[in-house]
Amino acid sequence: MYMIQYDHAKNYALDALLGIGNSSPMLIHLSGVLASLISLEPKYIVFTVMAFLFGDGFNLVAKKYGKFLCGKNPVCNRPLFNNANGQLSDCHVFPKTWSASAENFHQDSVSSFGMPSGHAHLASLAATFWTLYQVGRIHEEVDDTKRGWLIASCVLLWCIAGLIMYQRIFTDCHRIEQVVVGGVLGVMMGFVSYTVASNIPGTGLPSLNDVLFPEDHQESEPEPKEEETKKEPETKTTAVDRTTPIHTPPVNVKKDNLALQLQKYSTNRHDQDMKYRNPLQ
Repeated sequence: MYMIQYDHAKNYALDALLGIGNSSPMLIHLSGVLASLISLEPKYIVFTVMAFLFGDGFNLVAKKYGKFLCGKNPVCNRPLFNNANGQLSDCHVFPKTWSASAENFHQDSVSSFGMPSGHAHLASLAATFWTLYQVGRIHEEVDDTKRGWLIASCVLLWCIAGLIMYQRIFTDCHRIEQVVVGGVLGVMMGFVSYTVASNIPGTGLPSLNDVLFPEDHQESEPEPKEEETKKEPETKTTAVDRTTPIHTPPVNVKKDNLALQLQKYSTNRHDQDMKYRNPLQ
């Protein structure tokens, strides 16, 4: 019997990297449950359920169909050895002390299927889900300080996701191709899970349309209101113009006759004065 044991170097940074990478799926699920219990908001427990369904569940199905598609392609198998001396990677798939017979040792080392990486899949799904949620809040937030903290939280979560992916490659738990495929599938499932979660009543998550196209959504709403306000005074003025009759000032006949009489009297008086002054006329 061969006893293959992964010997941790006395490096605290490496131990922390291994701990974060190996325990990342459990930490992601527990963080959603704890956040839901502390805040009493359903969106966090909904995220945990989405992570189980579209993270762990989808990755399990992808691995089963991946075995059929990959066949004996070595790209899909795990690189179980860090070095040529036969040290087993601490991938959290096998225990730290693992034994195998000499006959099937080589067969076991190449039969472990790792396409796609489940850790990379779940980490990128969580980062995508969180980023979409925070982008929706950033569009509504007016305080620049709070907006900065929201952006920083997204950057931090993607840094953690990148660290997890690096850990899977560094410890030879997965090949680069397996991590890349897992990360891409995680981003895709992140969009799908967020779309499903945002349509659940009571979660308080902004819709995916509002997150991706906030300006189009905001501009499309006030347009009919502006048109209505513009049309209202036009209809009122036209109605008043059509219905209101044009009133002409009434003619006072008595005043006009009196004016004519005074004018005649003045002209006659003027003629008499002229004759009196010039009797030859």
